[in-house]
Amino acid sequence: MTHLSDFDENFDENFDEDGDWDDTWENDSIEINHILECKTNDLHNIKIYNSQNIENIINSEIENFSEYLGNITHDESFYLLMKHNWNKDKATEDFCNNGIHISDIVKIDIENKKLKQCMVCFDDILPINQLTICNEHFFCKNCWNGYLTSQINDGNTNMRCMDPKCTKHVTYSFIRTLFNKNPKILCKYFTWIINSFVQYKNTYKYCPNPKCELISFNNDDENKTTCTCGTTFCFSCHQNYHFPASCSVINLWNKKCNKDSENALWLMENTKNCPKCKISIEKNHGCNHMTCENCKHQFCWLCKEDWKKHGTATGGFYKCNVFIKMKKNNQIVKEDYGDERFLHYFSRYKNHDEAKEIFYKNVQKIESMLEKDMTREMAQSISFEHNVKDSISLLLECRETLKWSYPIGYSIEDETIKDLFEFWQQNLEKYCEYLNNLIEVKTIYKLWSNNKTISNTMRTTKKYHKNLCNKLSEI
Repeated sequence: MTHLSDFDENFDENFDEDGDWDDTWENDSIEINHILECKTNDLHNIKIYNSQNIENIINSEIENFSEYLGNITHDESFYLLMKHNWNKDKATEDFCNNGIHISDIVKIDIENKKLKQCMVCFDDILPINQLTICNEHFFCKNCWNGYLTSQINDGNTNMRCMDPKCTKHVTYSFIRTLFNKNPKILCKYFTWIINSFVQYKNTYKYCPNPKCELISFNNDDENKTTCTCGTTFCFSCHQNYHFPASCSVINLWNKKCNKDSENALWLMENTKNCPKCKISIEKNHGCNHMTCENCKHQFCWLCKEDWKKHGTATGGFYKCNVFIKMKKNNQIVKEDYGDERFLHYFSRYKNHDEAKEIFYKNVQKIESMLEKDMTREMAQSISFEHNVKDSISLLLECRETLKWSYPIGYSIEDETIKDLFEFWQQNLEKYCEYLNNLIEVKTIYKLWSNNKTISNTMRTTKKYHKNLCNKLSEI
């Protein structure tokens, strides 16, 4: 297979460091860091590529396109595809309507033996050191070097003749010849080519992790994409995976957050005062059932109401998800609750995100208990360790679902739909909190005593999680 770095069809020689032609090519390929081989998700048509993989894919597309149009040169095929942002249909249409020949793109003139003057620096240039795009424009190697280096550093891949009136295009072969002793520039240029390819190909996306350079290929309806580095993101909008919320809902939510979140975060303190003794309390567990260490008062972290009001005996368990609109004379005053309404949804969105992170950190303690403190009886119980690990996975999944349910709730305007949505949301939060309290205990013996209850709670939690996801998919 011929690589882009091997495109050398239009000439047989290369420049050496002194500006003379040299028959040898020392840098026969671009040095690119190989991160990993291509990985494939068997469940979906999702693949993870590194730069070398993409280079091979680009090369293959150029070769196939060249053969499709009747064996035009690689440079010509490359030029057409780049010109039309890698759209084969548009490139084909352009070729059929206008045709193409090598005079449309850059070439090196080594046949002209007359002394010429560089049109940039006005120095006389020897024919042997002469680079030209057409018979009318002559530029020395140094001027070309400075011009193309500047263009490549700026990320430009569509470079033309230095004469402002000339439309001839610079090709990869020309750049390779000029920078044969500068692989750094060649590598940077090809990086821009890869970026261009990924940008205009809807089936390719860079991993959003800034520390990762891998590229995902997704030719499936499944938007959930997990990179080899562990980052999970939505392939459609290139943001954190946000199921069950749609991309349109998340875009609107992000716009609102970018506008108002700074004020909201200022209003949301990292600590809250106990409603009874007013002492400052820091949340260090994932659940919202708080107990003041000073006065032992139990309250809800979200609404700061007495926790007894959240009990099943009162029939009002976990109403914290419902936004209560301000009223004056039984009339809703919209202008009075605009900011408060956003803060309500934003604070609960952040709460589930933070609760998930806190719980994730506490998972290590739980796993340590399972590894070090289990008795023989506990170890012989097949269901115990299995239930605990399954409940951890379920709780993390539920927290993520509940997190994204609040941007959805904020966007719902129909009161009937909102009431039904909040009912399912409320039930999931209720059992999510209950399951969280069962798992986050200080001793293995307490965890062991909760085993049966954990198992029963998991079944109920799964049911409400499924119901909420189904309802959200219908909105």
